[in-house]
Amino acid sequence: MRGERPLLLFYARMRPPKKYRGSRRRLRRIKLRGNGSLELWLLVLWVAFVLLVVVPWMLRQSH
Repeated sequence: MRGERPLLLFYARMRPPKKYRGSRRRLRRIKLRGNGSLELWLLVLWVAFVLLVVVPWMLRQSH
């Protein structure tokens, strides 16, 4: 029982690891405008078309 108290105090003082390394001033948000490739946007458009047009059309044709 005596050995548990210092161990608990040790764990209470531990901090979680830093999420960001370095200065917060240097961290900038990633902008979508400059980081997306043309192929990625074409894939997004294709998936949206399939979900919004093709799937409802197929559901209506099954009846």
